[in-house]
Order: sequence, then structure tokens, then C-alpha cells
Amino acid sequence: MPTIAILPSRLIVTSIVNSMDFLGLTNLADKFLSEFGKAYFNRGIAKYNLKDIPGGLEDFQKSAELFKAQDKIEDDHKAVAKITEVW
Repeated sequence: MPTIAILPSRLIVTSIVNSMDFLGLTNLADKFLSEFGKAYFNRGIAKYNLKDIPGGLEDFQKSAELFKAQDKIEDDHKAVAKITEVW
């Protein structure tokens, strides 16, 4: 069983027993990371609705960055459209 420590914005693996453990761990991390773009986008909408325009804009920018990194082009375009609307 791998030993892991979770730190802010990092997943550190301190020991890996075998390749299957590593593969399982990276698949799990990928699943969680794929949801971050949606979370930032939704938080951006909430901040915008609360009149926190700078906070909403920052979250839309982060969501666009994450979507682009994951080749989620349609979601990236939605985030960029929100940035344009807010800006």
C-alpha cells in the first residue's frame, strides 16, 4: 500500500510498492483533477452573483486554464466567454 501525504495543491507519494499501485494512484488523481475546472467555474459564477467581480474573474481564468490543459475545448470556450462577459 503506498504511503501518501496530501499538501495544498500537491499529492506527494512517499513510497510505491509496485506499478499497479502507481497506476491506480495516478488514475485516482486524474479523476479528482478533472473536476477542478468545473469547481472553479461554478465558484466563479457564485462569486460573480455575489458581486465579487475580481474573485469571479480569477476563478473563470483558472477554470479556463485547467480546461485547456485537459483539452476540454468546449468547456474552455465557455470559461473564456464568461471572462469576456465579466471583463
